[in-house]
Amino acid sequence: MGELKFVTYPSGASAWKAKAVEIQGRPFVNRVSYPKPWRGLSNGELDQAMGFDGGVFVHVAGFLGGAKSYETMYRMVT
Repeated sequence: MGELKFVTYPSGASAWKAKAVEIQGRPFVNRVSYPKPWRGLSNGELDQAMGFDGGVFVHVAGFLGGAKSYETMYRMVT
């Protein structure tokens, strides 16, 4: 089994977030970050960049993202 790359968790009544896991001993360095073309985008712009619907946002630094459903969040982190 590989190393954990993202931690996914519910956010509010029907939304999800996923945070990238940092490399141990290297603060602010992620094992994997969200793709650069997605960073700083939200809603429709993010959906267009991802090629599927349901994204809410991806932080400009690539360590945190949000989605409208678990299914979309799963697609975003796999």
